[in-house]
Parts: sequence; C-alpha cells; structure tokens
Amino acid sequence: MKRIVKLTEEDIKNMVRKTMNELNKSTYESAASKAVKKGDDDLALKFLNHSNEMGIDDIQGNQHHDRGNRYMFFSNLQQMRRQCDILLDMDPEMVESILENGHDWAQDHIAESKNNMDQVFDFLMNESKKSGMELSMNIDDNDMMNEKWSKEYKNSINCNNPKGFSQRAHCQGRKKR
Repeated sequence: MKRIVKLTEEDIKNMVRKTMNELNKSTYESAASKAVKKGDDDLALKFLNHSNEMGIDDIQGNQHHDRGNRYMFFSNLQQMRRQCDILLDMDPEMVESILENGHDWAQDHIAESKNNMDQVFDFLMNESKKSGMELSMNIDDNDMMNEKWSKEYKNSINCNNPKGFSQRAHCQGRKKR
C-alpha cells in the first residue's frame, strides 16, 4: 500500500540542508580516513581542518586532532549521531511507508547496528569499571531496556531466507535444538 506524504517547502529545505551538510562532512571524513590508511596523517588533518574551516564541524565543535590516535572512532560516533538525528526528524508515517514498500532490509540493518553499538558500549563500560575509571553519564536504569524478540517475531522468521546477521544467528541456534 503506497501512501502520499505531503511535506512543506520548509520541511524539504531542512532535509536537503541536513543531507548536504552530512554529505560534505562524510566526504571529508572519508578522505581523511583514506589518508590515514595510506599513512599520511598530515593530509588527514588537512582534510579535517578544511572541513572545520568551511563550518562543517562536529556537533560539539571539537577539533579532531585533539582526540589523539582514535579520532576516527569519535568521528564515526559523531556521524552516527548526526544520521540518527536526521532519521529521527523524518516523518514516521513516511518512513513506515517506505519500509513497507519492500525495504525490510533497512529495519534489519538498524537492528544489527543497535546490536553492534550495544557490544561496544558494554565492552567500554566493563573496561572502564575494571580499570577503576568512573564514567560520568546521566543514564537512568529505565533507559537501559532489556529488549527481546517476541515469540511471534521469532516464529515469523523464514530460516530458508533469513534477513541480516541476527536472524541468521537465530536460525543457526534453532537448527542446533
């Protein structure tokens, strides 16, 4: 079922502006990443500094070279934050309509990304506790939900054609039983 979603001119301008800013930022970060892989840290910093000079700064306005050897780790987190903000600003009905139009893979990718983020988050939290570091965070226990798949969802998975890593892992576990 296709739905027609009406957007105002202002909505379209905002989406284009955010997308163009994200594209510019992503292009410079990609170029910087390639330079680092080739061992040219100076060129990488030039790309990042140029993006900052153009006003394509990260959300908190941080300079990337101040972050040490792992600036791409933080840069990737910032990019993920920006992209999440853009996606969350989209009209939920429009997104649902797009997903229902044969694009279930997008939902699977988001679920898999969440699983990956959970693993990194848990690892860093555990490591910080081991080394006696205390992270200053404002996380309410209610925010940390224990999300599980419903029985209906598990039963709906087609193990002859699983979609995404999580469904494949589920099907492999099902085979072992």
